[in-house]
Amino acid sequence: MKKIYYVIRYRIISFNDIDVKKVNLRNLKPNTKVFSKTNRFSLIMPENIPTTHNIDKYGIFDGFDSSGNKIFINYKNPDIKYIVKDSSKNNIINRDVDCYFKDNIFISYKDIISNSNIFERFIQSLNVYYYLDKNTSLVLYSEKPIKSKSLKQAFRDPYKNEKISVFDIECFINKNNLFIPFACGWYSYLNNKQKVKKSKSCLYYITDFSSVDEMFIKCFKDLIKINPGVVYVHNLSKFDSFFINKILFENFNVNAKYKGRLILSLNVKYNEDGKTYKMIFKDSLLLLQGSLKYLGKTYNVETKKSLFPYSFPNEDNLNYIGDKPDFKFYSNDDNNVSIDDYNSIPKDNWNLKDETFKYLINDLHCTYQILEKFTNIIYNGERIDVTKVSTISSLSFKIIKANYLPLNKLYQINGQSHKDIRNAYIGGRVDSFTPFGENIKCYDVNSLYPFAMLNPLPGGQAKMSNDTNLENYFGVVYAKISTPTNSNGDYINLKYPPLPFKCDNGSLINPIGCWEGWYFSEELKYVRDNHAYKIDVKHGYKFTKEEGLFNDLFINIMI
Repeated sequence: MKKIYYVIRYRIISFNDIDVKKVNLRNLKPNTKVFSKTNRFSLIMPENIPTTHNIDKYGIFDGFDSSGNKIFINYKNPDIKYIVKDSSKNNIINRDVDCYFKDNIFISYKDIISNSNIFERFIQSLNVYYYLDKNTSLVLYSEKPIKSKSLKQAFRDPYKNEKISVFDIECFINKNNLFIPFACGWYSYLNNKQKVKKSKSCLYYITDFSSVDEMFIKCFKDLIKINPGVVYVHNLSKFDSFFINKILFENFNVNAKYKGRLILSLNVKYNEDGKTYKMIFKDSLLLLQGSLKYLGKTYNVETKKSLFPYSFPNEDNLNYIGDKPDFKFYSNDDNNVSIDDYNSIPKDNWNLKDETFKYLINDLHCTYQILEKFTNIIYNGERIDVTKVSTISSLSFKIIKANYLPLNKLYQINGQSHKDIRNAYIGGRVDSFTPFGENIKCYDVNSLYPFAMLNPLPGGQAKMSNDTNLENYFGVVYAKISTPTNSNGDYINLKYPPLPFKCDNGSLINPIGCWEGWYFSEELKYVRDNHAYKIDVKHGYKFTKEEGLFNDLFINIMI
């Protein structure tokens, strides 16, 4: 019988019941570990107001006001009185109470009293809900809606921007192992006054200029004067910008937008002879992940990546004309060229400048055709103009907001609440602890994320809560977790502990022992019910359990 090795394994770590206060979770402040009067989850009930649902225990009855509402005097302080207005519907009492101190209202609240053993109190001035036990008149827990705004619906774009252009650079690696630009070019496909599409391109080679800077300046001045619109550069952020940013900022008026180290856009202006010219550089790699060779095949564009001896050009042979370069200059780890492809290249009168221009214009056409297909697919399917966004994530978000956003069910959460909820988002395991195997069986699950998002999801306006009952949550909780123990109180050595924990350094483990952390409530219910974990909830965030939030989106995509 053949042995089968499974590559992915859990890493089991025991905390040995260490002090949970020594477990430092990422982005977690110490004061969110336990309850205290200063804790943001405590939400204490104000003093000098009744905590009972029984109106006869409010105080000394003192008649009625002019509207027929009952008046009660506080048993201990005659300067405090309560005016109570009751209404009833479907066996539910709605009680509005104004609390006075020396004829001045100091607080008002609303009680909702049903047949349940718990009744709800809402104090509007504090924006806090309290849930009290009818028998003990004690506050069981309290909740406060998070300050958040419902996501606004985005508008579809009435037309697709056809003003797009592409730019590219060719470099060689010099003796110091540095990339040196030796050619560049742009391609644009614009409508003229008669609305007829007409292409225009221009290529630049270093031997025609006194310096690289002069080549780039000439290129950009020519480009901006044709009103190119949005100019896409594939891998602008991590490659081309290293060569062109200095030139642009020194010779043009540039307004740059960044996200971390990524360039979202470079808005460029140039004034000449009283005229102002504009263009916007964007990184197409932030929209379309992958090499041009891969994307060209994926989108089945007419112009594919061509052959070029990447390692052949250098500072000494830029005017080379002669036999075609050796096969070794064409094929390497990043560029797999067959010998048949190599033999198809003419042998004599091979001109480096001409071949560079052929390769460069081919790349420009390929990039443009990929972008044209991509932008057409998005606009025709979703009525969204791709040029108005900069990344694939912002494009996806805009598509959802414009076409699939359920109204008043998704809210944007910021501040500490956002950080807390983020800590519950852990992700999946991708560790490989056995790097070698024989007769390995590989499994993959198609469309797992869309399938999961068809399940009930947290929605609505979240409430921060100090409720310690896990059953009352559909959302995110901060809890003390204990893995199963034996009769001696020792932790059982589970083979595959299911609940993950994120360490200070960001690494993910599946521990045995005791710790505290933020988790999705349904995860904790699962390990409690199926793996005998003990869950001690401290506080958390409650959401509405929403059905079918993204059904329309994924059904439209998948069908």
